[in-house]
Amino acid sequence: MSDPLDAASLAEAGLLPLSEAVYKLHFPSDSQERWRADKRLSYNEHLRINIHNCLEREKLGSSVLVKIFPKIRDYTEKILPFTLTAGQRKTVRQIEKDLKTKAFTHRLIQGETGSGKTAPLLFAANQSLATGLSCAILAPTEILANQHFNTFKKYSLFPKNVSLVTGSSKAKITHQPTIFIGTHALLNQLPANLDPPLAFVAIDEQHKFGVTQREILMKRKPLPHLFNLSATPIPRTVALGLLGDLEISNLSHKPTNRLPVKTFVVSPTKFKKSPKWLTEELEKGNQIFVICPNISEHNAATSSVEKQATVYRKLLPNQFPLWSIHGRVSGDDQLKILTQFKNTPGSILVSTSLVEVGIDIPTANIMIIHSAERFGLAQLHQLRGRVGRGEVQGYCFLVPSSDDEIETERLQLLQKFHNGLVLAQKDLRLRGAGEIYGEKQHGSLQTRLKYFWSKKLFKLSKSDALKIVRLDKQKALEIAKGLLTW
Repeated sequence: MSDPLDAASLAEAGLLPLSEAVYKLHFPSDSQERWRADKRLSYNEHLRINIHNCLEREKLGSSVLVKIFPKIRDYTEKILPFTLTAGQRKTVRQIEKDLKTKAFTHRLIQGETGSGKTAPLLFAANQSLATGLSCAILAPTEILANQHFNTFKKYSLFPKNVSLVTGSSKAKITHQPTIFIGTHALLNQLPANLDPPLAFVAIDEQHKFGVTQREILMKRKPLPHLFNLSATPIPRTVALGLLGDLEISNLSHKPTNRLPVKTFVVSPTKFKKSPKWLTEELEKGNQIFVICPNISEHNAATSSVEKQATVYRKLLPNQFPLWSIHGRVSGDDQLKILTQFKNTPGSILVSTSLVEVGIDIPTANIMIIHSAERFGLAQLHQLRGRVGRGEVQGYCFLVPSSDDEIETERLQLLQKFHNGLVLAQKDLRLRGAGEIYGEKQHGSLQTRLKYFWSKKLFKLSKSDALKIVRLDKQKALEIAKGLLTW
């Protein structure tokens, strides 16, 4: 078996020759030999991916330079109604460093619900407009897009230059620097030759957008920097971070006086015994979310919501108001229903995952998710984040419709962990990372190699990949192909 790496490179990295590693992986004399073989083959996978990263980055166009004005940073901070956390300050500095270079940056801003992930974007947007450039912020729903629009109109240093773009409102294209905020509609409404160009594109709740949708904006020239915001990154994003092709800013601050949401996996039979307790919570003025899955069949999500609404009307006393929303309800009506629910203590809302993002109801403390195994961990964690946002204890009940072992294991993770990044890493190991450079967001990148997730090995392989590509691009391609043959 030919080895694409020479003896000197192997010795420097402390790695076994390829043929020896393959043999000892299958026939180790002890655990140390198995570990060394695993390390070498893990390194092969890392190096192949990192060579690909380096070659792909060289194909990318350059980004525009944003001039960073200290006064703009100071003015932005003064206008905010809160004091920045240490994590937010660090993230602002990291983003400023990204913006003032022509090298494209892909950054994940990770933080729990309420950690203030949007605040650093306000600083980035103000610096971009002060330089004479535009920027774009994408949200998965009109509700969240409107929320961002109102926030930026209120706290931007350039409130007249904030534009909302949704399915029901078109982009107003001028030749003025603009903060474009919108839903998927924004992807198709901004012209390729936008003037002034985009300094960055920020995608809020990035797990709600497909790879193809994100890359429509990333094909623009000049290339805007890409910032993803998420409480629970998709497995593919976590893998990109571990594989060195994504910068990560972690906002670890949690709001004060907020208790962790108590989470339970409950069988449908056992859950039928809950009406008395639910009634007691409603009598206290607390509120309940009931979530049904979005099923692909036509109108199935609508009937699922209506069916559960009927069940809960029979399950709970009639004195408690109950509303229902789903994708076939218009955006305006959704907002009206959510406002009514928010302003009515002791009420119930039956919905699809529409309420996953952009909903802040401090008195809502119970989340009931039916057919919970149909949801990804990211969705479940986001939905759980809709409750327990006040000082009252929050509860989340995961009611599965399947006893499948792996699904049970996945749901049990929600009981055990409350940190979004930890859950995403667990999800990565359960589902795989998907096609790192394709459209699937989970499933493909599976490995039985124990050493594969070593950060130290990632770092070593990234450094080696840079050296190999800089010396000879053609040889780098040959080495990468050779790494696939074992």
